[in-house]
Amino acid sequence: MSSSLFHQIVPPTPSNSHQIPAPPNSAQKSPAPPVQPHLQPPLPPAPSPPLNPTPPTNPPMPPHLIPHLSPSHRHTTLTLYRALLHQLRHLPPISPSPSQSHANPKDLLKNLIHSRFHSARHIVSPHFLQPRFLLAYEALDHLDAAVAGDSQILREIEDLLSRCSLTSTRPPLPRLSARTHAARKSARLASSLPLPKLPSWTNRPLPLERIKGGRRRVPVLFTANHIPVLRFSKPQPSSLSGYLTSRIRQRQNRQDLLAKLTSDITVARGEDEWDGRLRDFAGLDGGMWRERSPEASWTGALIEEVKVVKAKLARERKVNQEVGRAMQGVVDREGELAEMEAGERGKRLVGKAGRRRVGGRALPNTEEDGGVGRKTKDSMASSASTRKTTCRPLAGRMNPTD
Repeated sequence: MSSSLFHQIVPPTPSNSHQIPAPPNSAQKSPAPPVQPHLQPPLPPAPSPPLNPTPPTNPPMPPHLIPHLSPSHRHTTLTLYRALLHQLRHLPPISPSPSQSHANPKDLLKNLIHSRFHSARHIVSPHFLQPRFLLAYEALDHLDAAVAGDSQILREIEDLLSRCSLTSTRPPLPRLSARTHAARKSARLASSLPLPKLPSWTNRPLPLERIKGGRRRVPVLFTANHIPVLRFSKPQPSSLSGYLTSRIRQRQNRQDLLAKLTSDITVARGEDEWDGRLRDFAGLDGGMWRERSPEASWTGALIEEVKVVKAKLARERKVNQEVGRAMQGVVDREGELAEMEAGERGKRLVGKAGRRRVGGRALPNTEEDGGVGRKTKDSMASSASTRKTTCRPLAGRMNPTD
């Protein structure tokens, strides 16, 4: 540090500053002993600026930066891509390989460059982007050498084309406009079959032919937070859960709004009182200060809004009651049909069980046994006579000596 800068920081101490001056009114006595000054350590010298300062380095890429959304990255990539295509146009003629004799070698190289850039357009990791940039710059150096007339580089390019697959050298697909894409999507949706429309609960009860399994099940009526719901089967569909959640959230929002408006009415009354005092103080009772309707005041506007919210809540309660009665009617009708169909199904089962085959003939059900198929005395006698007539000739055949 220079002496001038040091004196600006620590001013010089005079030679007699270490002596303590005597008070002006005190008698002159023997001089006081000298006091050793407090010595401060000298400050270290400041480092001199370098003669050749190093240029500032670029800061590292932030981790949240997306490369393909960065303008600098896009500018660098597009410049490199256009430089490759520009050098490709000035490339000397290349002899095509036997497997690719039908296509122009320059077009194949152009498609290859396009496919490589297109496949890496969504890569966001610098670890994977760096080798691709190095390969692209190396390819640009090879094209520059080939344009300059290097025959060895031309042979390497021909060998590269012969080893490339047909997929990598395929021309890119034409880009569709937004209008064409929307037209194709609408045509595809129009040609597809519509989803089967499920029967609504208002169309219940369904005929037995449309019920799966051939057996009717009575639905269960329950309330989900005062919302009537019919459950026909388990588990509960996700669409029904979403419908109930939206209905409950909407009603809760209305109740919160009603509570807020009710609490704001007190503040609105104070505002109306303040406006009235201002009118009385200014003496402006007519003209624009005249109250034309109750809604023109702060309190009137809030009261009208409270009425609107209460009307919506009351209408929702009324709709829930009407829907609940209609659903209860569906449950009653489904229960009646289920009992009727169960009785018919039981009669059919009893009829099948009541048939008995005796001697190859089915005996009809009688009125005495109630259609159950029990054997009466007449039927037992007829069956006994049938057994006798059937067994006698068989016994003669078994004993020919009789």
